[in-house]
Amino acid sequence: MKETPREVLAELTECPDCRTTKQPADRCCRKCARTFPAATWLFEGVSCGTGKKERPEFMPPREGFTTSLFALYLLNSKGRKTFPLRQVRENFRCIHTANLDLGGATFQQMAIDPRAGGADLIVTTPSGCAHIENKPWAGESGREGAQLEELARSAEQSGATFCVLISCGNPQDPLWNVIMEKRYPVLLWEEVLERMDEAGFARELVEGGGTLEPYYKLYVR
Repeated sequence: MKETPREVLAELTECPDCRTTKQPADRCCRKCARTFPAATWLFEGVSCGTGKKERPEFMPPREGFTTSLFALYLLNSKGRKTFPLRQVRENFRCIHTANLDLGGATFQQMAIDPRAGGADLIVTTPSGCAHIENKPWAGESGREGAQLEELARSAEQSGATFCVLISCGNPQDPLWNVIMEKRYPVLLWEEVLERMDEAGFARELVEGGGTLEPYYKLYVR
């Protein structure tokens, strides 16, 4: 089993930029405000080399785009379709507690961004049904608090698995506290990107069609 993303980052006890001790749970250095590349950076057009937007005119895609991207991977790619589900524990460690098998789904067995107030992506496979709420970055139209609880309750009543698809790139997002308190399973975008990269899928998101590895390598092993 792979080490969890937050445990991997906890080993980075010194900032590579200013050589001062950083806060592992924050995944940044308070002195120079350095953060580490994650899936969020890819979706926001931030360069892994500079940590800044190299194209100021770049507008991040809406949440529905990343949900559709994940759905297309499940439908069209020959890559791995089984993903680790994690529980967020004390000190923001993400513990691998179960696996989510999303292989074998067809277009007719998917519902993307249901209008009836359901989760962003509902997938039915031979292994069961999953309700996936997508949260690729902070500040977008993710459902929080009571709404997230309602989504989890709806999934439980229908016998489905509920999880939050989230990126490690926003450690200060208060949604992490909600997830930890309610013990919602999380599916990390960084681990999704790893599988996409292995299959050569969605590399067009990177200028020049390069590897997606810089946006997930610090979080998976």
